[in-house]
Amino acid sequence: MTSEPDNILVTCPYEPSHRIFKYRIQSHLVKCAKNHPNVKKVKCPFDVTHVLNPKDLEEHVEECPNRASLKMFLCKEENYSNSNTSTISNNNSALTHSFESTEDWDSYNCPTYNPNRIIDPNLVRGSSTISGLTPTEKDKIRMEDAIRRRLNIFSR
Repeated sequence: MTSEPDNILVTCPYEPSHRIFKYRIQSHLVKCAKNHPNVKKVKCPFDVTHVLNPKDLEEHVEECPNRASLKMFLCKEENYSNSNTSTISNNNSALTHSFESTEDWDSYNCPTYNPNRIIDPNLVRGSSTISGLTPTEKDKIRMEDAIRRRLNIFSR
């Protein structure tokens, strides 16, 4: 956690006239990137709120404040597992993170998930069941359904 307050204003990299609260910058960047599709900007691999010109990326990656926390995370990860490899390549300043594993999830012979198998048909009533009824009868059915759902939830 940073000790910086979230109510400070930051400038949008796409439109310098936009001043946004820091806690809102991520959602603003998504919207502003859609509004400015011709502006060539790249995102920092360590923090998506760092949007830069492509020529400034390499320098930024070397000095990014979030790079230190990632390096620390990767070093801890390497200490826990010798079979996994985690490196930061300095030749092109890109993050390389690969894992070697003996598990093969594709070889398992499991049936596919079918949600219709576990749905209780008595719990779900379609609109065709109540069409053609008076409003009072519809209200009564909806009330019964609500009670039945509550009882089913508590009986699990």
